[in-house]
Amino acid sequence: MKKINKEIWCVPTLLLVALIAWSYAYAATSPSLGIADTFGILSSTYTNTVAGTTINGDLGYTTAPAFSPTVNGTTHVADSTYIQAGSDQGTALASLNTQACTHTFAPGAVDLASNADFPTGIYPPGVYCITGAASVGAGGITLDGSGTHIFRMTTDICRAPADGLPKGEWGAHLDGDMQRPF
Repeated sequence: MKKINKEIWCVPTLLLVALIAWSYAYAATSPSLGIADTFGILSSTYTNTVAGTTINGDLGYTTAPAFSPTVNGTTHVADSTYIQAGSDQGTALASLNTQACTHTFAPGAVDLASNADFPTGIYPPGVYCITGAASVGAGGITLDGSGTHIFRMTTDICRAPADGLPKGEWGAHLDGDMQRPF
């Protein structure tokens, strides 16, 4: 009968368990949006300067836009649903802000469509932290793989006309993908 040295198996097993736990600790997770999940736009002041805008989902605001959009949902103007959705949105934002960055860009403006870290504009799931502004060029970005993609920046995101924003209106809940300045 062959004798197996238990110490030889113990170290690789512990290393494997540690690596699995480490990878899950840094995975981005989508927080619950509560009632805010049904909103395409939820804002205090909704600025719409272009006629012909269509919103798929509910619309909530306190100050009306210059041009009324077409809303495929319900419009809430400072009512109880709007207030609850704002509270749920705040809870979700607090959850997002506790998640560790999986990638931090060098300080300054970042073009998400083409930069030194992601030259093709393809992003796997994760939390991307930017100290400064970000832009999405005309080529757009690709959110690759199943999971959550969070882009957290200290200022604004700038859009090019007809940019390739993924899966819907930027700033909305995009099937697990969220963007919000922190």
